[in-house]
Amino acid sequence: MRLELAAPLPPEEEEGSREVQRVITLFRYGDTRSLRALLGVIESVNKASGMLSASAWDAYKEAGEDTVDLITGFQLADAAGRLFVLEGRRAAFDEEGKPLNGMGRLVRQLERRAPNERMAWTLMDTSLT
Repeated sequence: MRLELAAPLPPEEEEGSREVQRVITLFRYGDTRSLRALLGVIESVNKASGMLSASAWDAYKEAGEDTVDLITGFQLADAAGRLFVLEGRRAAFDEEGKPLNGMGRLVRQLERRAPNERMAWTLMDTSLT
């Protein structure tokens, strides 16, 4: 009997694959303040990039460029809460820790100030791409 062990090669990273960051967060329905703050950041970021209309989205997609600072994603809602899955350009900060882009603002907004709870948690592992 011959036994040969091999370790799989790590996947090759595509150029630019670390440019996107994903954030998953859950709010219970009673947390209106956090929900409004989250939606406020998303709307202001996307408004600044000019992406609040369907025609702007169409022009962006047709251009084939990926230079706009915007936050996209979706929301799942049930009787207990709302789950948001969001993505945008990787969060960037200056030397003083101030956000330089939309995802940086979102990350600051969702920073944990307490441990995750059953109905209020956030995942922001920047190694997930």
